[in-house]
Amino acid sequence: MSSAAAGLRERILVVGLSRETAPVHIRERASLDTPAARELLRALRATGAVDEAVALSTCNRTEVYAVVPARCAQDAPNIIREALSCQTSVSREELVQLGYVRSEADAIEHLFGVVAGLNSTVLGEPEIVAQVRAAVALAVAEETVAALLRGLFAHAATAGRRVRAGTTISRGATSVSAVAVDMAAALLDDLRGRRALVVGAGKVASAAATRVADAGAREIVIANRSRTPALALARRIGGEAAPLDRLSDELAAADVVLCATGAPVPVVSRRMLAAATHGRDRCLIVLDLAVPRDVDPTAHDLPGLVLRDIDEIQRIAAAHLDERRRELPQAWSIVRAEARRFADWRMSLAAEPVLRELRRRAEDVRRRELERMIARSPGLTDAELDRLDVITTSLVRKLLHEPTRQIRDAWRTPEGRARLDALEELFAIRERPDAQTQACAAARTLTVVSA
Repeated sequence: MSSAAAGLRERILVVGLSRETAPVHIRERASLDTPAARELLRALRATGAVDEAVALSTCNRTEVYAVVPARCAQDAPNIIREALSCQTSVSREELVQLGYVRSEADAIEHLFGVVAGLNSTVLGEPEIVAQVRAAVALAVAEETVAALLRGLFAHAATAGRRVRAGTTISRGATSVSAVAVDMAAALLDDLRGRRALVVGAGKVASAAATRVADAGAREIVIANRSRTPALALARRIGGEAAPLDRLSDELAAADVVLCATGAPVPVVSRRMLAAATHGRDRCLIVLDLAVPRDVDPTAHDLPGLVLRDIDEIQRIAAAHLDERRRELPQAWSIVRAEARRFADWRMSLAAEPVLRELRRRAEDVRRRELERMIARSPGLTDAELDRLDVITTSLVRKLLHEPTRQIRDAWRTPEGRARLDALEELFAIRERPDAQTQACAAARTLTVVSA
C-alpha cells in the first residue's frame, strides 16, 4: 500500500470500560496501578501488533489508547483486552460485554471529551487533566508513545483548555463538600487564617476537611465519636483531633463549623450554639451536610449564627450543575473543532515521508553541483565557498517551499492523496511488505493460545 493512503495504514483505537458501561465492582477489578500499567504497556509493545499505547486508569474508567497498523485493526481489540485482563482481575469476556471499542474519529472525540471533563461524574472536573498527564508520562518513559499519540494527547490537552476557557463547564462547585466550603469562604470573605471545626470523619467530612485545608484555614479540628478515624484524618490534613465531649468548647473557638456525621439525632444542640455565639464579635458559620441533620434546626434564629442545611447546599450544587449542563453543546462544539485540527495535523504528518524524500534528493543534487563547481574553480576562498553554500541552500529551500505547502494541503483530501500517488511512485517510497502482517498474525496466535 502506498503511503499516500497513510490514513488507511494505521488506526487510533480506544479499548476499555467506564462508569457509563460498567458498575463500580467491575471497574475496581479493572483498575491499574502504576506497576500494572507499566507491565501492560510492555506487553502490548511485545505483541508487535500495537505501535503506540497509553493506559489511562481512574476511578471512572480504565482505557487503552492505541495506534495499530490497519492490517491489525480487526484483531487489535482482542489483543489489547487479553493484555489488560492479564494485568487485572477482569476477564476478557467481561471487557467484551461491559466495555467498548472506539476507532478513529469516535476514539479521538472520546479522548478530547474525557480530557475536557465532559465524560466525568462531576461534569467539567479538572482532576482528569493531571491523571491523563501522568498516564502519558508513563507511556513516554516506557517508549510506547511516538509522533501520532504524542500529537493526539497534545491536541486533547488543547481541547480541554479551550473548553474550560471558552465555557463555564468547570465553574461553580457541584459536590456538597465543595459547595459548603465555597459558601463558608464567601460568608467569611476568606478562610485563610480562620479556625475550622469539622464534626465527623467519614467520606463527606473528609472531603470537606481536605477542601478547608486547601483553602488555607489556620487551624482545623476534627471532632468525632471514634478517635482513630479522627486522628487519621487530622494527620492527613495537618489538623488535630478532639473527642465529642469537647464539642461545646470547640464550637466557641471556631469561625466555621462543617457537620457530617452519621448520627441518627442531632449532635449539635441549640444550647451549645447559644453558648458558642454568646458575646462573639463575629458570626459563627455552621454548615450541616448530614442526613439526618447534625444540627438542631431550632437554632436557626440564634443571633450571631449563620446556619445552612443540606437542602440549601444541594440547591446551590444543583444550580451549578444545571449551568454546566447548559454549556455542553458549546463544549462539544469546541471538542469537535479541535478534533478537526488534529485531523489536519495528522494528514500533514502523513506527508512527511514524501517531503523528506524530496528534500533529500534536492540536497543530493545541490551538493553534487556544488562539488562539481568547486572542482572546476580551485581558487575559491573559504569565504566564497561559504557564500556559495548559503546561496544554494537558500535557493533549494525557496524552490521547495511551494511544493511542500501544496503536498501538505493535498494530503487533507482523498482526491489530493490520490494525485500524489504518482509523486510517491516517482520517488519509490514504500513500506516494507508483510512485516506488520506477520506481527499481527503472531499476536493473534498468542491471543488464541492464551485463551
